[in-house]
Amino acid sequence: TLFTKGGSFWTNDAAPLLKLSKDEDPRLNPRNTCIYQGFASIALVPIRDQHTIIGLLQFNDRRKGRFTLATVEILEQLAASMGTVLMRKQADTLLEESETRWRFAIDGNGDGLWDWNVTANTVFFSTRWKAMLGFAKDEIGDAFDEWSRRVHPDDLQRALAGIKAHFEAETPLYANEHRLQCKDGSWKWILARGVVIKRDAAGQPLRAIGTHTDITNQKEAEAKLTKSKRLLQESQEIANVGNYVTDFTTGKWSSSPVLDQLLGIDGTYDRSVAGWAALIHPDDRAMMTAYLNDEVLGRNQEFDKEYRIIRASDQAERWVSGRGHLTCDAQGRVVSMHGTIQDITERKWRENELYQSHSLLTAALESTADGILVVNTVGKITLYNHRFLHLWQIPEELLATRDDARLLQFVLVQLQDPAAFRAKVQ
Repeated sequence: TLFTKGGSFWTNDAAPLLKLSKDEDPRLNPRNTCIYQGFASIALVPIRDQHTIIGLLQFNDRRKGRFTLATVEILEQLAASMGTVLMRKQADTLLEESETRWRFAIDGNGDGLWDWNVTANTVFFSTRWKAMLGFAKDEIGDAFDEWSRRVHPDDLQRALAGIKAHFEAETPLYANEHRLQCKDGSWKWILARGVVIKRDAAGQPLRAIGTHTDITNQKEAEAKLTKSKRLLQESQEIANVGNYVTDFTTGKWSSSPVLDQLLGIDGTYDRSVAGWAALIHPDDRAMMTAYLNDEVLGRNQEFDKEYRIIRASDQAERWVSGRGHLTCDAQGRVVSMHGTIQDITERKWRENELYQSHSLLTAALESTADGILVVNTVGKITLYNHRFLHLWQIPEELLATRDDARLLQFVLVQLQDPAAFRAKVQ
């Protein structure tokens, strides 16, 4: 009786090892089946999964002396081969089950699955992958160009470059957005993601797997948003209006590119309430700070104010019109304000020029000894001087009515020939 180094047991005479008491019938004791069957030579060889016993080979012979150590060692080699095969079979089964679950999960998520045998250049495309483009299961084969020939010409080189970079281990994953042509000729935006899961000894890719996700709706929404932003920016540039959002919980504000240009600031500027106050003209700063704190925030009023700033980029004085709408929390506390700031410098200049012109004209009218009355084509009095009022003795109470028709009639009745005068003027 022997035990081998490989852990096998063998004997050429089993009877002494399994000797029974006189009152025990071997037919009723399963352990002694070998005696009951008359087996004399027995060999038990373990089948191992690396270090774990997963099975047992048992060899029996009714004759004695049928095994030798060499024979048992050959049987151990056979058991080792069987263990390797069983391990591989078990691994393949687990892998197949894992891939089945993975593919089911991917398809159930609405994504299409691809599995690329790089060496053979064949690709498994899942049913969902094909349906995403409007094809039935049997309408797309397993050739690589089933994908490549459907990629939009403007996107193909970028997609292939992404694959090449991943195959050469320059990126940990492959990810690319491109357009694929559907069966009906339309285009869908696809997010393709993948990874090489097997390489040869030289590091060359052998197998890659990945998914396709339909992102057409997302892309269309992004395009609409981009267009809206562009139109907003163009409109702001034309009107010289920028927008902002102030978060009073953090004390910070963000601004549009047009507003940055209007204020003469860049991305590094301190966008705090103090940073806003620093842009205000020194003569207006105290007034505007009090306005923000007392009237806007203190009374929850809309921001609506014209004030001067000193543009940060060139220290130029500019007039702006600021407007803002407050947002409050459930307790009525102000949490944010969003609004616009418009550069109104040119308007202010024109208003000042108009005021100065009007002042000069008024001064000229009042300096003459003549009485002057200006009436437009519809009988509206547009201008007069005090000398005119004095010459015609126009009463103050008539002036107070601001009734042009009565005032003009008061003048006309004092003429010798009002009709002729009116016709001459007209």
